[in-house]
Amino acid sequence: MGNALALFYALSAALVVPGYDHVGGHDGVEVYARKDPNRIELMTVGDIAAPPEAVQAVLLDYANASRITKHLAESTILSRTGSELVVYQHLKLPVVKDRDYTLRVSWSDTKRSLHFAIAPDQGPAPKKNMVRMPVMTGRWDLLPLEGGRATRAVYHVEIDFGGSVSHGMVRSGSAKSLPDMYVGIRREAAKPKHFASSAPALSPEEKERVEGVLGN
Repeated sequence: MGNALALFYALSAALVVPGYDHVGGHDGVEVYARKDPNRIELMTVGDIAAPPEAVQAVLLDYANASRITKHLAESTILSRTGSELVVYQHLKLPVVKDRDYTLRVSWSDTKRSLHFAIAPDQGPAPKKNMVRMPVMTGRWDLLPLEGGRATRAVYHVEIDFGGSVSHGMVRSGSAKSLPDMYVGIRREAAKPKHFASSAPALSPEEKERVEGVLGN
């Protein structure tokens, strides 16, 4: 993953990336998929007219993640310690059964990067009306542009939806949905509000939501 990212940074959007197919994109965001029939690994790149710290703060605002990802039916921060979050999310997808998972998220304020992976020992128990996703691992790398006034955001994710979702369906869906996510990030990052890069403690309202999620 690291070597591919390093090479990707040196290339412009929509050029050939070794080991990946260009599968589409829109709104100035390009989407790539690794050439591997046994896994789903995606990479996207797009520019955002906001500094890296503002973009990172939008990404870390998991309580409001539905503002940038339309298929999120629920996103609840379960715990927050230092530079780490535990987040439960419920995806409501077209055609296929709902999916859910719990993520462990960590980040660096100095490098402006964010990492996430499934945390199988955290969050609520599996639910009968959803498929628990076994793999959701990835990162955001936020590279400063224009002297730090803008950001090139590189997203890399490996996913396994579980069940019988075909790789072709994921590829075609991602070519539209991942650029849509960038559009949401741009919109949120442009809002005239202060984004703190270090997340505060859970609010009373968030604690109440956590109790509701874990109690189900």
